[in-house]
Amino acid sequence: MRLVSLLVLLVFNSVSIARATDWRVEETDGTVTIAGDRFASIGDYVKPGESIETGALSRVLLVNVDQSIRLGPNARIVIEKTNRKGRRLISQAAGWATYKVNRKRNPHFEVRSAYVAAVVKGTTFVVDTESKVHSVSVHEGLVDVELLSTGKHFEVPAGVRALAVKNEMRTAKFEAPSKVRKTQPNNGDIDSEDKEELNSFDRSETSSEEVESATKVTLVRPHENVIPAVTDQQQTSGDGQQQTSSDGQQQTSDGGQQSSEGEGNPYEPEELGPSGPNIIDGQDNDVVGFENNVDGDDNSVLGNLNIIEGKENTVEGDRNHLDHNHQRSVVVGDDNYVHGDDIIVIGDKNTVEKNENDILGDGNFVFGERNIIRGVWNNITGKDNSIEGDWNSVQGDDNTIVGLYNSIDGNKNTIAGDSNEIIGDENNIDGDENVVDGNKNQIDGDLNQIIGDENLLFGSSNQLTGKQNDITGNDLIINGDDQVVQNP
Repeated sequence: MRLVSLLVLLVFNSVSIARATDWRVEETDGTVTIAGDRFASIGDYVKPGESIETGALSRVLLVNVDQSIRLGPNARIVIEKTNRKGRRLISQAAGWATYKVNRKRNPHFEVRSAYVAAVVKGTTFVVDTESKVHSVSVHEGLVDVELLSTGKHFEVPAGVRALAVKNEMRTAKFEAPSKVRKTQPNNGDIDSEDKEELNSFDRSETSSEEVESATKVTLVRPHENVIPAVTDQQQTSGDGQQQTSSDGQQQTSDGGQQSSEGEGNPYEPEELGPSGPNIIDGQDNDVVGFENNVDGDDNSVLGNLNIIEGKENTVEGDRNHLDHNHQRSVVVGDDNYVHGDDIIVIGDKNTVEKNENDILGDGNFVFGERNIIRGVWNNITGKDNSIEGDWNSVQGDDNTIVGLYNSIDGNKNTIAGDSNEIIGDENNIDGDENVVDGNKNQIDGDLNQIIGDENLLFGSSNQLTGKQNDITGNDLIINGDDQVVQNP
């Protein structure tokens, strides 16, 4: 008898341990499959090693004690086994998911995509892998985001979104909910208040109060129109509720009318923002937002008022224009104009002409190929330039700048400093406010003026006219060639 009781106890404990690592399907809408071969129903469990996947316009909510995962459309995750560090590991292969993780002393929960790994002690955050740009948006707490290609770590607080593309990480602020109610363990069940709270985190950039009255964004498939969702204030129901008459006037059940131009009218453009249909001419485009114009195939768009001409482009932002049937570009930001192939732009108000440019910053103008820009308001005409800084102007090829307000007219120059003016080729400048008209000069210092070629100058406030001089000193005036001056 004791042996039978012991066996029953062992079986009961093994089931409890297994269920402690499983995720229960709490809600499901549309087509949801577990392990690729069975449809999910409420009450089913996803075990370690199994995947769960949603179809188009489908969603699912998973719970594990006081933790939850909500998957959006076309999403796929795998519940991995606990790793060596004792963390629960989720591999996210597609789509977006909202994670609500209970708080512990040490990091215990990790989500990995192809580009990033998010490690948390306890927080609410969204991981989005729908496009070539993977993002982690933190709604509460602090998330350690690792850029897997470089191994660099970024501490991302609430209200900040980390965007990863290739070997770069950029952060941008968004309006996160001001407070998230902490729930207590409830043996795998989530009450109605929790469900309402989780709904407010579905990739929303507004607070939970604003979500209730905001116009919903609808996932758009090719050739579908978008109609703004009706808000609670616009719904028609029983006695005392507002109705809309055929002449556009709002009337109550007792016959009274209210002008549609009155205060708080939900149809006013400044409240709704862009709300017209998307125009899509092509195949396999994923578009979320309003009034986008897409002409091409396999594009991914998240935002409003974008114009996309080409294929395999990814855009996240508003009022961007990808012109003339180009392809494979990635744009994250607003008001950018992109004309070329294989371009990466992370920032706002950039103008990029030609192919294979990589831009991180705002207001840059780039006309040429294969330039790398890290900064704002740079003006680049040429190819293969590398710029790290702001307000630089370059006309030429293969130049490298680290600094501010530099001006280059030439090729293969290297500048580390600010406010230098260079006309010529292959000059190497380390300092500020130098003026050079010539080639192959090397300067280490500030406020120097050089006219000539192949000079070597160490010092500041010198004036040099000539070639192949070797000068060390300050406040010198040198005219001639092949001179050696040592006046430290």
